[in-house]
This record gives sequence, structure tokens and C-alpha cells, in this order.
Amino acid sequence: MMFVLISTLFAGCTKDADRITVEEMLKEKDWFLERRKTNQSDYFFVGLPTFSFQLAASGTYNDTDGITGQYAISRSGTAIVLTVTATGRTISAYTVKNVGIKHLVLEFGSGTTQSTLYFSARQ
Repeated sequence: MMFVLISTLFAGCTKDADRITVEEMLKEKDWFLERRKTNQSDYFFVGLPTFSFQLAASGTYNDTDGITGQYAISRSGTAIVLTVTATGRTISAYTVKNVGIKHLVLEFGSGTTQSTLYFSARQ
């Protein structure tokens, strides 16, 4: 009886509010490109000045190429999709392959033009 009571008490301690969402992990960070891998080549930029972008909590996007606009994060089946739109056109739709507090992996393209982009939130 005591085991059932203790396990019931601990099971009730988990809160959904304690979980960090994908959206929260992506926002308000400068994401720096560290590696770009395609079917034909693999480029590394670790520690070098490189492309970066930021997703603001307000829904705005800006990057080091001078592009600004809006972004949306959506789910399509089991995939998480990041779509960036600037001046009324979609720039890119990326599939979020992996996201952590300091690392992000995005994928885009199809077939032989498939690219995987590895980002970090440098400090």
C-alpha cells in the first residue's frame, strides 16, 4: 500500500508547463551555420564568420544576408517545418531534423539537391 501511495505522489509531480517546446528552443538565439552537407560535398565553417539567422519571439526573421521577414513553425505529420517568408514570397521551407538548446539541424531540397545544415548557438 505504501509503494502505491509513493508512486502516485511522484507521478503527480510532472507538469506539462515544465517541458520546453521546439518553438521555445528556436527563438531568441543567433543560429550560426557550422556545416553544410549535400549529396556532392561537405563544407565546414566551425569557428569562422559565417551565415547566421535569428527567429524573434515576435515572429520576425532576419539573417546576415540582410533578409528580413516573418517565419512560421508548423507540424506536418511527424515533421516540424520552419517556413520563412520575406516581401510576400517564401524563401525556404526547412524540415527541422534535430533541435537542442545549442544545436540545430535543418534539411531542405529534394533528390540530388538535398542539403543538411548544421547550426550552433555560439556564445
